[in-house]
Amino acid sequence: MNLRAYSGYFRDNAKLLASSSGGGATALSEAVIRQGGLVFGACYSPDFRTAEFACAENIADLDKLKGSKYIPTEKRIFHDGEYKPLWPVVAEKLQSGRLVLFTGLGCDVAALKSYIASKGISADNLFTADLICYGPVIHEVHAQYIDSLERKYKSRITSFTARRKIQGWTPSYIFAEFESGQKFCERLYGTDYGAAFKAYSRECCYQCQFKGASHVSDITLGDFWGLTPEMDGYNPGGVSVFLVHNENGERLMRMIDAQEFHISPADPEFVIAHNSKYHTCMKKPADYASFLDDLKTIGLHAAMVKRSGGILRYYARKYIPRRISRLLKAILK
Repeated sequence: MNLRAYSGYFRDNAKLLASSSGGGATALSEAVIRQGGLVFGACYSPDFRTAEFACAENIADLDKLKGSKYIPTEKRIFHDGEYKPLWPVVAEKLQSGRLVLFTGLGCDVAALKSYIASKGISADNLFTADLICYGPVIHEVHAQYIDSLERKYKSRITSFTARRKIQGWTPSYIFAEFESGQKFCERLYGTDYGAAFKAYSRECCYQCQFKGASHVSDITLGDFWGLTPEMDGYNPGGVSVFLVHNENGERLMRMIDAQEFHISPADPEFVIAHNSKYHTCMKKPADYASFLDDLKTIGLHAAMVKRSGGILRYYARKYIPRRISRLLKAILK
């Protein structure tokens, strides 16, 4: 079938604001669970230094899968009281006869499909959704950033997201909560983490094999970038886009509760034109090797200061625009 596209968002504002975009992944997940199925997706490890997979068997379980994880996800899952390899657990659930929705990156979906095919397991009950992927940031960037926050606040992190909504759909904020009750909130692209995420991914991600027509999922999910307030389907709280690759994807879309989740047809060409990472990879920086060395030897913050032209320029870029914005708001008031 030809590529089809839809836009959508939760009608309930609280659910919408709790989602990274319009809540598309959650809408698909809730639809499968209501049919008696279960959902596999990414969550943070208990110490927030890594990401792994979890299985949601009810609506409440979906909370741990919400939110964007911008790091590579370990192919492991805590199941039946212990950590196990991910693919055999997914296969076991498929063989039990239940519907299964697997959400991950394009490479994750491809690996799962390859595994179940090699074992001769039927995929009739399997739905797959991948994400428009920029390439996850190098794991060490994330781990060092978490370390730096815990040192600064002298407390363990109990909640973390790299994409909190504060003023609506954009801009994105890093938000963390601590055992002490303290909270941290900063614009994503005003942090070392955000700057690194823009450029430094895994080596393989600069030559991703699962872009454009090579997506192997039923549905590819992302933000509906390019949508403006005067266009149909816009919501200031965020809008998801669904690129549907096959009839299985259409079947999954029909399972969404339209009373709770607003869905509109969209133009695939427009969607792809405003989501370049659907079909192209991030360009590998010329200083990639030296960044890895600096990350190990002088740490994330010093490595990013070095790349911004020095400490004065770094802090000018980070803080002066924010102070100008605050001054302008005060004048307008």
